[in-house]
Amino acid sequence: MQPDASEPFDQISPRVRRLLLVNGLTTVEEVIACHRSGELWKLPLLGRMAIEEVENAFLARPLRQPYAGVEAYVTVDGSLIRELMHPTIHGNRRQSLAEATVAAGASTRLHRHLLSEEIYHVTAGDGEMTLGAESFPIRRGDTICIAPRTPHRVSASASGPLILLCCCSPAYAHTDTELL
Repeated sequence: MQPDASEPFDQISPRVRRLLLVNGLTTVEEVIACHRSGELWKLPLLGRMAIEEVENAFLARPLRQPYAGVEAYVTVDGSLIRELMHPTIHGNRRQSLAEATVAAGASTRLHRHLLSEEIYHVTAGDGEMTLGAESFPIRRGDTICIAPRTPHRVSASASGPLILLCCCSPAYAHTDTELL
């Protein structure tokens, strides 16, 4: 089977193109899905250099997500989340960025991420952060780094919602979240 005539196939070397074809990856969508699932790393003879070549051809493009186009959902920890940029949706590669909103007087559930490091940046409101055995006040402008496996939660004060930007690397996954 011949690959589709999409431009990314024309941007990679013949060797890497053959490796993709031999492994049944004949469309741009198949290559991107294989990359996002992590299966690309498991293909025989496709080393780091070849994967970088595939990433540059198939994934490297300007990415923009207008805020109005992002639907909110409630995540495992109980916060209202808007995925502003995530590899499974937008095509970026190694991290995710979300906006989390915790309602006035509410808290997220105590949880940890087994693989992801997180950075929280408070954009509005104030409240309290529990990070490991420590609890401390947080407010607009504060930034907190959360190491993998560190139990954490945030609570919003009664005066209004707490809004945070949450950056995860590797990208956020429900399966990486353990409720405590």
